[in-house]
Amino acid sequence: MNKNIIKYAGIEFKSEASVEKIRHILSVGRYLDIPIKTQEEIAKLKISGGICAQILDEISPYVKPGATKKQLNERIHDLICVKYQAEIDRLETDAETNAGNRLSACFGHNNIIVNAVPDEMPLLTGDIFGIDISVRKNGWCGDTRKSWIIGDDASPTTLNLFSVSQQAMWLAIGMVKDGARVADIANAVEGFA
Repeated sequence: MNKNIIKYAGIEFKSEASVEKIRHILSVGRYLDIPIKTQEEIAKLKISGGICAQILDEISPYVKPGATKKQLNERIHDLICVKYQAEIDRLETDAETNAGNRLSACFGHNNIIVNAVPDEMPLLTGDIFGIDISVRKNGWCGDTRKSWIIGDDASPTTLNLFSVSQQAMWLAIGMVKDGARVADIANAVEGFA
């Protein structure tokens, strides 16, 4: 098991063999090459990506003090499957936890970056909370994330972390262009942070 993974009470992690299988899947084939998409393919991707963005906009009013990840998970499930008639796109490679089969989205909550279990613990004022939505519509996947500071009051440390993270994101987006190397973008973001 990767020594850098933080274990949280109540979260069951995949076996080392399962993690190695995921690493192998990601090290070959389609994960190594990102093909140039046709205009038709781009149009289909925009539909899936648009659904993700729309869901994050629609869920935003519910991301507030007192809301629970379980409530948000159920609402997101209804939006994806009922309103938009899409599929939840949770790959086995999403995380090294076994929580994936219970998630309509990936949740980050304070120090849990991804796959916080959708439980009944209420969000509190000052919490940092993120939702990552992945959908499949007509065979094409969309994936996006949004983060919030819960409520109207947060510590200076939380506000600084949130601000620096947003600035780092825009730095990375500004570097995306034909011929840009992912490693260069990652190094620039890390240096900025």
